Amino acid sequence: MFPAAAFVSLYALRSRWWATDIGRIIMGLCLSVAYMTGLSLARFVLDDFPGEDVFRIAGYLAINIGLWHMVATLLRIQNATRNAPGSGHVKHEEEKV
Repeated sequence: MFPAAAFVSLYALRSRWWATDIGRIIMGLCLSVAYMTGLSLARFVLDDFPGEDVFRIAGYLAINIGLWHMVATLLRIQNATRNAPGSGHVKHEEEKV
């Protein structure tokens, strides 16, 4: 938990993470990791606690949303790069429409 929390704190305070898609993705995923490791630590220390299942599902949902956002961003960047003039990509006959 501590490395994840340290990274999130330093990244939040010392970087302009909100300025780019990749920065927002990194922050979201690292926050999710910090949250889930904190939740694991709470489970270890407190054993069972009220609402534990809801908190766990929220964490897994946040991780999945972050990963899908990362996939969508990757595809958008790859498609923009691929279609850019001078990218070196040569369209094959079946790609030409």
